[in-house]
Amino acid sequence: MCAIDALGCTFTFNQDVVVTSSCSNSGVAIRVVVKDRKLCCALPDRESIRVLHADLKASDSWASCCCCSMLFFKSQGDYDQFAADHEVCPDHSFCLDLEEAFSVGRMLFSDGE
Repeated sequence: MCAIDALGCTFTFNQDVVVTSSCSNSGVAIRVVVKDRKLCCALPDRESIRVLHADLKASDSWASCCCCSMLFFKSQGDYDQFAADHEVCPDHSFCLDLEEAFSVGRMLFSDGE
């Protein structure tokens, strides 16, 4: 699953979730817990986790274009390094903090929240 799908599935399935992933730059383990449709805790550091989000309007086929590129990062520095190394286009991609990424997941996967 992409990072946004993983965060949004709490709304799709109406249950608590634990997301385990790794930083796409450093490989450091990332764990996000969603309880009662709210971010509960995240490791290694809730405030520093970032998510690469693709511009969904730029693609007709999210599954083949966007989904494989929405990734977790343990920090802004890791995101920046990954973006530079992989020539991530700033016109079609966004770096979101964990709260913003969770909000996008809510918008995409909830029924009216």
